[in-house]
Amino acid sequence: MYQDWDSYLLLNMYQHVLEDYDENPSPEELSQEDAGDDEKDDHVIPHSPSTDRKKCPKCGDSYTGNPVFCKKCGARLVTVCYPQTTINVTSQAVQDRAKQYFKQGNDFADCGKCVEALASYDEAIAIRPDYADVWNNRGAVLLQLGRHSEALASYDKSIAINPDNAGLWGLRGGMLNALGRNEEAIISLDKSLSIDPNDSEMWFWRGNTLLNLGQDAEAVLSYDRVLSADPTNAAAWAKRGLALIELGKFSEAISSIDNSLAIDPNNSEPWFWRGNALAFLNRFWDAVTSYEKSLAINPDDAGVWGCRGKSFAELKRHADAVDSFDKALSIKPDYAMAWSERGAALINDNRLKEAVASYDKAIAIEPNDAIAWSGRGLALLKLGQFAEGIDSCDKALAINPNDADAKRIREILN
Repeated sequence: MYQDWDSYLLLNMYQHVLEDYDENPSPEELSQEDAGDDEKDDHVIPHSPSTDRKKCPKCGDSYTGNPVFCKKCGARLVTVCYPQTTINVTSQAVQDRAKQYFKQGNDFADCGKCVEALASYDEAIAIRPDYADVWNNRGAVLLQLGRHSEALASYDKSIAINPDNAGLWGLRGGMLNALGRNEEAIISLDKSLSIDPNDSEMWFWRGNTLLNLGQDAEAVLSYDRVLSADPTNAAAWAKRGLALIELGKFSEAISSIDNSLAIDPNNSEPWFWRGNALAFLNRFWDAVTSYEKSLAINPDDAGVWGCRGKSFAELKRHADAVDSFDKALSIKPDYAMAWSERGAALINDNRLKEAVASYDKAIAIEPNDAIAWSGRGLALLKLGQFAEGIDSCDKALAINPNDADAKRIREILN
């Protein structure tokens, strides 16, 4: 699904910042190196030689001697202390130590060991606080740990050290987008694009952010920039289609989404959006077909089942509509719209008592739903329960004085 695809694309973008060191030693190799460096490294508390077998406190692997790192899991075995005085970062030994921790962090990150990677990056920063690459990669692993605010702070540190790096501004923009801070995200993305105007990935995230802000026409232009560089970008075609739906350009939206599906037909959300565009054009059978394509990929999307039910209701296939709403509600029992629309379908199927019960469910979830109150009133009036029916219609009008159904019922009764 594209809501998950956005997260995947963001993670993928951040993954690119993890520098690829082919020459990086593994944690095991670092262990061997550090074991030999104990005597000359001023920052490691020396151990007295020992032939006793000991166990790693993390994984339980046994070892002898005084290695700094566990050969199996990479956990620290030797306590590292740092002098209270300011470290001279020009010292080659200190820089090498910081780089060693950086490389170890990258190794852990490559293995998916984000917590261990973070600890190694923190060790590197403790030695050398101006190490921009470490702040950068630290942000990436924090993102993967779901610690978004901390990741953003880490990228801010990296940008403060290296403010002319377009990629860093772009990463910051993508992170702000993920946090819902869209106005700030646009500023960061525009800064990135002012440095590198040809970065199509940043244009994509700019389009997403503009879409979130309701600036749909500008979003289309950003997606157009992506597609001019890469016409095979399925996500950009799909999101462009979504922006066009918001602009009311339904035929253009369908064309754009079709381009996306021609490239990648296995994502459910473009099929869903396509169904919505078709429904706006009153092409309800075609909409049902698109919704069913979406549900074949992701059968647990309550929203798609709900929209399928609405299309069936428009086609006067009321029993099919009720079945769709029932499926939506089995997935999401607090789906107020589905309860309300189900009530309308039940009225049209002459199942009036069930309709009242369905509206009651909708109102329990959303007490200010004027449509549910007026629909409940209509069902009660059809059942001959006039006082209660009028009361429901009056409640609908109190919420929305312009509710068409409630006004019509009141006019008839008057």
